Amino acid sequence: MGLLQLGLVQELFYMIYFHVLVVSNVFKSIVPDGKNIPINPQKTNVVLVYGYTGTPNTFITMEKKLKEKGYNVLIPDIGWAVGDINDFSDKLARFLDEKDEELRVCCGMRLADLGNKFVLLGHSMGGLIVLNAQRRHPEYVGFPVITMGSPIRGTWLAYFEPWSTAVREMQPRSSLIKSIRQDVMLHPRKMTHIRGSWDELVPYNNSAFDGYPVFTVYRGGHAALIYNPPIEELFYIFNQSR
Repeated sequence: MGLLQLGLVQELFYMIYFHVLVVSNVFKSIVPDGKNIPINPQKTNVVLVYGYTGTPNTFITMEKKLKEKGYNVLIPDIGWAVGDINDFSDKLARFLDEKDEELRVCCGMRLADLGNKFVLLGHSMGGLIVLNAQRRHPEYVGFPVITMGSPIRGTWLAYFEPWSTAVREMQPRSSLIKSIRQDVMLHPRKMTHIRGSWDELVPYNNSAFDGYPVFTVYRGGHAALIYNPPIEELFYIFNQSR
């Protein structure tokens, strides 16, 4: 079996695993709720934002590997990600508001004071949720962002599922995609893109904006980014941004 065939088999396994974790969230959360994890000013705090149809449980591998590397990991529960991206962005912003207030009360600091020690990382549609949250809540524009396999320029596959609000919003010509692109042009971000060398859901050139650092990883497709995550690349990005 060639490398491509092995990659496809691996990606199929990861996709099945993803959906098993989505269903498991109905019965039990197997990752700590981000609202119960305090911000740690002494560490790099990473907020993981999941993508379309995702739930907090889908980040179990990323959460474990980042914690092993010494990062403080927070996964906000923004609900089952199948609705309007604007709603998920607002839920993320409320989560950030709560963490900002907690940090003020406990430490006399604000999230903005953490600088590059507070990072928003979105996988797939999660990257759109993050950028859109910054668009709708400009006080968070300064926070560093990492997108992983995110259709920030949209994906043509979205035209094949027009009944889903979130999927329609990921069409390349959607008003949301246009609004995010315009906002990023007007308000440049501290942003890095990570994408796979191939991705069955997001076209290669649609997962990055011009002028921002891009890391291409060679370890599988869309789901592989979170189940065989590019920890070395993330570690490098976190350290470079300090």
